[in-house]
Amino acid sequence: GIDFGIFYQAFSRGLILLLILSGGLLLRKNWRRILPTDYQWFLGMSLLGLLSSVGFFVAVNHLTIGTTLFAFFAASTFGGYFLGSVLFRERLTRTKIISLLISFAGLSMIFLLTLERTSLFYLLLSALAGLGYAGWQILSKKVSNRYSLLQVMTIDNLIFTVVSLLLTLGFKESIIWPSFSFLWLIVILFAWLTLGASFLN
Repeated sequence: GIDFGIFYQAFSRGLILLLILSGGLLLRKNWRRILPTDYQWFLGMSLLGLLSSVGFFVAVNHLTIGTTLFAFFAASTFGGYFLGSVLFRERLTRTKIISLLISFAGLSMIFLLTLERTSLFYLLLSALAGLGYAGWQILSKKVSNRYSLLQVMTIDNLIFTVVSLLLTLGFKESIIWPSFSFLWLIVILFAWLTLGASFLN
């Protein structure tokens, strides 16, 4: 069958989200001029989001969904607390320390129990995706107090979509034009789920 490429699936989903968010931003008319000092946060946020999306997509195609999600969320918990303490000087409470220890123990167990090199590579990739997700969430806090959530998400998806397209073209992945097919239905549903999850965060 026809499959989406690693970067093209990210581009197609990002483009759908960008169109939806841009429409909402135009209707609400609450755009604020971006401060030059915030460019780095938006860029870093989007690149880490792309790393998370691509890393998870590749890992989940080679591991069970349970193993992938466990490594992803354990690493994102660990990375979130670490980056929060570095960038925002957040204090580690007893509850956070216990969560960190559990996450670290869980990651150690699944890595030690994985003997095959191929599986270990995808476990590491899943954990890296989790760290990227943590970075995406933490860096968004650097700009969320100055811009609306809708604007932050629109800029994030704009950068995400442009970089994904450049990588798609650079790696010469196949371009699958939109059509009334089950494959595109899945992409659209996934885009809407991503949108809903972003607003719930």
